This record gives sequence, C-alpha cells and structure tokens, in this order.
Amino acid sequence: MTYSFDRHTKIVRFYQRAVALLLCSCLTISLFSLHNIALANSNKLLVAPVSSQVNLNIPFTVNVRSYAGTTTGTGTVSGTIKYQAGLLRVESVTATGSAYGAPTVSQSSGSITFSGSRTPGDSGMAHILTITFKPIAVGTATVSFDANSTVNSSGTDYANGSFKIIDPNPKPSPPTAPRPPTPPRPVTPPVSSTPQPTQPSLVEQPPTEEEAPPATPDPTGLVDAVSVQQTYSTGTVRWSVNAPNAKSTLRYGQRSNQLTAAAEVVKQNDGTFSAGIKSLSPGVRYFFTIDASGDGNKTGSYSGTITTPGLPVVIEIKENNTLVKQARVTIGNRTYNASNGKIAVGLAAGKYSGKITTQTASQTINFTVASKEIPTDGSAPESQRFSYSLASSVIEGGPGSGVSILAFVGIMVVGILLLAFGFIGFMAYRRKRFEASSPYQPSSTVIIEDGYNPYPQQINEAPSPYTSSEENRD
Repeated sequence: MTYSFDRHTKIVRFYQRAVALLLCSCLTISLFSLHNIALANSNKLLVAPVSSQVNLNIPFTVNVRSYAGTTTGTGTVSGTIKYQAGLLRVESVTATGSAYGAPTVSQSSGSITFSGSRTPGDSGMAHILTITFKPIAVGTATVSFDANSTVNSSGTDYANGSFKIIDPNPKPSPPTAPRPPTPPRPVTPPVSSTPQPTQPSLVEQPPTEEEAPPATPDPTGLVDAVSVQQTYSTGTVRWSVNAPNAKSTLRYGQRSNQLTAAAEVVKQNDGTFSAGIKSLSPGVRYFFTIDASGDGNKTGSYSGTITTPGLPVVIEIKENNTLVKQARVTIGNRTYNASNGKIAVGLAAGKYSGKITTQTASQTINFTVASKEIPTDGSAPESQRFSYSLASSVIEGGPGSGVSILAFVGIMVVGILLLAFGFIGFMAYRRKRFEASSPYQPSSTVIIEDGYNPYPQQINEAPSPYTSSEENRD
C-alpha cells in the first residue's frame, strides 16, 4: 500500500510540473507576441501607397490615414504634409469617406495642414483625406509629415511616401535633314554573284529600353512595300523595288551604325525580294538597311528594325505569403502592372534588376534570365519562373499581414485547452486504476472487539485442553 501510494504521488507531481512548465512557456510566448502587438499599436500617420512610380503629367492619388493604438473618448488628428512644389502640384484635396467627418484643411505652396476629431476615438486604422497630385517634373518626390503631426495628441510615428516620376514619352530625336541627291554608284553585281552571307558575333543582351525607332522609308520610292516577320530566332523581310532590272541587298546588326552582317537575298518570280535571317537571339532588337538599284542608275535605301520575341518569364508576387491583387513591377525603365500576383513578360537572356511595389510594401529584385533552346517548330521555349515574397506590418494593412498573429493566438489557446483536457482525463484514468488495484477495499461488515461474549455457555461446556483423556471419558 505504501509503495503504490508513493508511486502514484510521484507520477501526479511529475505531470503537474510538466503542465506547469508548458503553461509557463505558452505564457512567455504569448507575452512576447503581445509585446510585439503593443509595439505595433503605437499611434501612426501614414501615406498610402508608401512608394510608387508615376508618369509625368498624369495625376495620381494619395490616401492619408491614421492608426490609433488605443480607444479614447475623443480621437484627434492634426499635422502638416510636406511635398516638393517643384515636382508635384496639388490638384485636389477631398475628405470623402473620412472617419473624422469634415477635417479642416488649408494649403500653401509645398504643404497641406489638416486637423479633425471624432467621437468615440476607436483604435485601429482610419481614413483622413485624399490628395490628388499632378507630377510636373521628372525626379523623386516625397510626401511626408512634419514633426508636429500627431494622432490623439500623443507620440506618433510616420510612414512617408516616395514617388518616382518618369517621362513615358521621351522627346523624339530631331527630324533628319533631307538627304542630298545620291550620286550615281557602280551597278550592283547580280544577285547570283552576291557572296555567301556572314553571321555577326551576336552578344545576348537585355532588350533596348527605348521604344523601337520608326522605320525610315526610301525617299525616292524605289524600295517599297516592306514587311517584317520574326520568330524567337529568325526574321524574314520582304520588299519590292519599283524599277526594271532591279537588284537589292540587305545588311543588319544590333547597332544602327554597325550593320556588319549580310543576309542572303532571293528575288521571287513576281519580282519581289525576300531575305531570311537566322541565328538571332530572343528578345533582341536588330537594325537592317535595304539598298536597291534599277533602271540604269536609280538607287534607293530603306531602314527598319526586327525585334524577336523575348524568352517567356513569369514573376510571382506574394505579400505575407498571400498573392497580391495589384502590384507594379519595374524592370529597368519598363513598368508592368501585375494582376492576381503574376506578370508574364518576354526578356532577352541576361541579368536584370528592378523593383516590386504594392500599396503597402516594396522590394528591390535581381534575377537572371538563362538562355533556352528554341524548339524547332517555332513554339515558345520553356518559361522561367521567379517568385518574390514581400512583407508588411499589421498597421499597413497588407494582404495576410493580420492573419499570422490571430492564427498563432488561436492555435496557442486551442493547444492549451487540449493539454488541460488531456491532463484532466489522464488524472481521472489514473485515479480509477489506483482505486481498482488497491488491496484495502472498504467492507460492509465492521467487527468491534470489546471483550463481550454473547455465548458464555458454549465456552463453559467446551472441553479443556488441559483435561486428561480419562477424565473426558468419565
């Protein structure tokens, strides 16, 4: 009995200590999480989006929001927003949908002052006003709060905005002066005697940032009806020469002033010309020039470009492990709008750098597009995929930003409850086993030894052990 009881006591104490240690660990983790939440619950003024790329002379909107860490009887906001008047011009300031009713707003060059109040002053995010800016010069403009800006008249942090202004339509090159009359040139050798075409040493490079320059038609009208077709690795140019006894050549290269490769030109039965160019690189722009002669000493020239399709690239964008609905992806000077967390672009083989921007986060990216074998049937090569994960805080309200803490707290509470119920069930089970195995079971009969004999006659008549056998016989 003593051994079994001591063993049961030791087991109970062991599990009590284990549960106590587990509860202390959970409490420590929860306090740490609550400490982080408390840090995130400080008051804040923020601009949304915090960063973006905008186009010159195209208006864009900025939302001014507040975040209150605690609920108060009356919530207040006040402050001044600063911006560069040389880069931005205020088109309008509206308080539609403001949580502060009709906040007071005043403007001056380079600043917007605001103040408002609401009752009750609930905690959390709240909209204050919307500002529409018009970019008036290229550069990087900031929209920031001055040091006196506050929420609920207490300490406040700031999330300022930064906006890169670009000119999507650069000024065109000055018009080319009319060409002087071309002096007579020696007659071009017959096509059949044209030397075999040579291929230039092509260096794979990212596609040209600028838009393709317009073609330069032949001012004499000799070269006409030019058409271009291209695949990932080839290009075909067709044209006509408006003259009898026409002859023509085509040279090409990756730079307009370095047309070092000659293509094989074929004259068709209908009098038109064609040239097939092979071994091109995907996503690269090539320049070409067609020279023609005919009808004695007539000559003409046409210049154009061939841009091959780029290698298929898919970029996946997540924020707090959740696919974003909208994002802007800048690669070099090109900007793409991502929908449902993905963009598909065609790029040449090479190294790239850029930036991903959402409403609540941004991240610089670097990736390398590898060369891929082009299928012989002309179909697209294998796609290359790149995935990026951005992070934003609960305060900024990014996708998935508030789920992790709530999920952690929920899992912690469920875990503690399961442990508690499991411990209670285990103790009940151990108690039943202990009672069932104990040798000292309670009895319904109680015997009390008090010296009283209710049958004295039986005792007197009983033979004495000290009486001899003879006496017993008598």
